[in-house]
Amino acid sequence: MLLTLLWRLPVAGLLLRLVNIGKVLALANSSQRQSLPAGFDAQAFARRCEQLVCIAARNGLHQATCLPRALALQHVLGSFGVTTELRIGVVPGSQPLQAHAWVVFEQQALGGEVAQYQPIAMNKGSGSMPSPLMFDAPSPRK
Repeated sequence: MLLTLLWRLPVAGLLLRLVNIGKVLALANSSQRQSLPAGFDAQAFARRCEQLVCIAARNGLHQATCLPRALALQHVLGSFGVTTELRIGVVPGSQPLQAHAWVVFEQQALGGEVAQYQPIAMNKGSGSMPSPLMFDAPSPRK
């Protein structure tokens, strides 16, 4: 799995530079489904994949930022039939803009601490047909 992530992270980063995010999401959400490895339930497998993405991002040739990490994680989990949601969020009022991308599985964030980020976009993926990236307008501050 780690070897797979070591090449998926730079590919995700390259694709984000070459094509629009909609096409990258379509690729991330399309793959052959496999069975979960023996001894893993979906929750444990998702957490282990999150750890492996972090290891691959730190130690691979490509020092991936959060968006390629989240895309690679969503793709790997989707290829094992694990439905996730990619989220992109911002820290409201931050100067300069602070943004982060992460994956949500069973209402648990995978990909770092996300409490300070307000989600502005999401994409549901399950290794099958891609969903469009949906943007939510932030609620007005009073």
